[in-house]
Amino acid sequence: KPITRWFGGLVPAFQIEIHTLAEAIASTGIHMDYILFDDCYMSSVEVAYELRQFTDYIIACPSEIMAYGFPYYQCARYLVGNVNYQKLCEAFLDFYSDYYLPYGTVAVTDCRQLQALADVVRTININYRDAAKPSKSIQSMDGFEPPLFYDMGDTFDHICPDSALLARFHEQLSLAVPYKACTDSYYSTYMGRMDIRSFSGITTSEISANPDA
Repeated sequence: KPITRWFGGLVPAFQIEIHTLAEAIASTGIHMDYILFDDCYMSSVEVAYELRQFTDYIIACPSEIMAYGFPYYQCARYLVGNVNYQKLCEAFLDFYSDYYLPYGTVAVTDCRQLQALADVVRTININYRDAAKPSKSIQSMDGFEPPLFYDMGDTFDHICPDSALLARFHEQLSLAVPYKACTDSYYSTYMGRMDIRSFSGITTSEISANPDA
């Protein structure tokens, strides 16, 4: 069975909460240009919002990433000096499109745009809270049952019937996630190959019925 990757362990003694990571970064007094997570499910709006004050960008995968991880041989040149996030995503996609396990999703989140995104989301939630329910028609980015990670763009497409408000949301989402790339499908350890119908580059667990949400 193909292997994917994570950091931390399977028991709490070897795991870390995102807020603890944020506190550790804050304690150094360093503001980071970017944080790259080379593991599964870290392109999540919940993760990004928690870290927004400590880094300008987050580079991560919204789904599982194959055990090979980031193809640094192809990507590293875009991570130093004048960082080229667009080329980084393109190199990632080029690699995984030709890989024998052709599954790859990647996105770059601009953390400086997250508060404005949160403001729009809050307006949607206030007006259409009753519509915020899990649905099999919403793009999930994992193989859990029930899903834990839903594509954020597709989630609010299903929640918000107000076309003007939805346009504001997508405009801000495109600013918050300016670079992204994906193959036609992603891999789930639990379900195997999963089709990608909608891809905004970042997930949310807001509507999840999974007890770990």
